[in-house]
Amino acid sequence: MPGYRIEYSKTGRARWLSHLELIRTFIRALRRSGLPLVFSQGFNPHPRLSYCPSLGVGVAGLREYLDADLAAATPLPEGMASLGRQLPPGLEIGCLMELPPAAPGIGKAVNCAWYRLALPPEQTADAWQQAIDCLVGGSDPLYYKRPKDGKLFDVRSALSACRLTEVGGKRSEAGTVECGASPGAWRERTPALKEGEGLGLDLLVDFGDAAAPLRGIVETLLPLTEAAGCYEPARVTRMALLRHNGGLINPLGERKQLWEA
Repeated sequence: MPGYRIEYSKTGRARWLSHLELIRTFIRALRRSGLPLVFSQGFNPHPRLSYCPSLGVGVAGLREYLDADLAAATPLPEGMASLGRQLPPGLEIGCLMELPPAAPGIGKAVNCAWYRLALPPEQTADAWQQAIDCLVGGSDPLYYKRPKDGKLFDVRSALSACRLTEVGGKRSEAGTVECGASPGAWRERTPALKEGEGLGLDLLVDFGDAAAPLRGIVETLLPLTEAAGCYEPARVTRMALLRHNGGLINPLGERKQLWEA
């Protein structure tokens, strides 16, 4: 039976769906789409689907992924259109591809993610650049203590790269900036911003049980900027899911440069 990988975005009001609500939404949409789903065995059969690492409630995702087993080969344009018609606003299909027989599942196809945090307008580039220099310039572990269970995470070991970047655009209904990145590089100092532009923080974060969560990284950086505030999921967008493999590669098999969409 062929396996398929679906690339989709989760924006607008859909960013407030929990992971469980997202799963239920896709199951219902796939059933209504008429695609020949493969179901598990047992008393309560369900479609055989695999999801990428979950997004926090309120965090948008521009390139999210879902693997599905289908009972028969499906024309890709028709399959995309049929599924897309069944999804609510904020969930949009970007690509549907058939997986090679030996392709790893989505859980093994990614090990890091590129996040973008839209920074409040009152916070300056110099303050954030100093915080980044402090974070990445040290060699000793820098720990974040998770409030719910007291577990310690080394923030430096989870962060593969970061930069400040200029972002522009109008605010969405969720209160975040819909934007595109300007060219930049690891720890590049951001030039003076122009009218209508804002400041964004790009983070390449590793996955894993021992890796610090995104919230922990941001809450470690905030005191270093001497800025009041807290982690706000509605300011965060997961730009891409990737895998370190002698470079960066996305789940569709495309090689990417750092900070390349």
